[in-house]
Amino acid sequence: MLAIKNVVSLYRYSLTRHSLYCLLTGLLCVSTIASAQDESIERSEFEKSKLESNDLSNSNSPQDENDNPIDEQPNTVVEQRDERLLVVIEAQYVDVYTGPGRGYPIHHVLEKGETVELLKQRTSWIKVLTRKGKTGWVKVTDINQSVGANGELVNFTTPSMDQFLSRKYELGFAGGDFEGSESISLYAGWRFSRNLSTELHATQIVGQFSDSQMLTANIVLQPFPERRLSPFVTLGSGVIRISPDATLVDTEDRDNNVMQVGIGVYGYITRRFVARFQYNNNTLLTDRDENEEINEWKIGLTAFF
Repeated sequence: MLAIKNVVSLYRYSLTRHSLYCLLTGLLCVSTIASAQDESIERSEFEKSKLESNDLSNSNSPQDENDNPIDEQPNTVVEQRDERLLVVIEAQYVDVYTGPGRGYPIHHVLEKGETVELLKQRTSWIKVLTRKGKTGWVKVTDINQSVGANGELVNFTTPSMDQFLSRKYELGFAGGDFEGSESISLYAGWRFSRNLSTELHATQIVGQFSDSQMLTANIVLQPFPERRLSPFVTLGSGVIRISPDATLVDTEDRDNNVMQVGIGVYGYITRRFVARFQYNNNTLLTDRDENEEINEWKIGLTAFF
């Protein structure tokens, strides 16, 4: 009997380590997907700016009586050559960093009236190339003070609260307490209106006397989606499978339906990430005389798209 208990203890220790591994893996997956989404949007912003620059250049080109374009020197402050986007700095000076972050050293300073080429965007930073062949990174807010092809200030967007409000999909994970047991869950959501969304949750629960797996589908109501700290309520149902320890007399797995009511709050962090804190009251519909109520607390990280 002692040997069996030792094996069970070792098994539970392995499950706990596996739960931590799943949390770290979930964080990596969410970060990777969000970064890929950011890169896609950044490329779209650059393509949009290039198309606008090309359209403006073509529409302003002088034509002869046969509607053929006449070559002349460009007289705008932005030049477009070989699909390159050139802008003129309007700020008094702009610091150029060696990398996309203020933690990197400043190795060059752009002056007002200097022309630079925009190479690529990474979140709130843009890589530039100067006339002298120097490359570096500048803040999007500094580039947004430059003059674009239409003679107006350029405007590159970054993932922000506005994109959180217009999100369609969510992907996240959470860890917490399930009536004294450890729990880890993964979920995916689809927002189909301003205040309503639907979610699918898969939860692994590791307890002292049993392990469980729970799958639930929920409707989420978010009454104040425009707030940085936005409360929500959930209502859903699903199934839970409870697997008792092999050391117990009754080791038969049990499947129960579960009803779920919850409240929580979103906390917008930055870029495409929000923190999520949630409390659920789970009612297990058993075949006994009384149903079983279980309280669940969890906190996690969510990426939105």
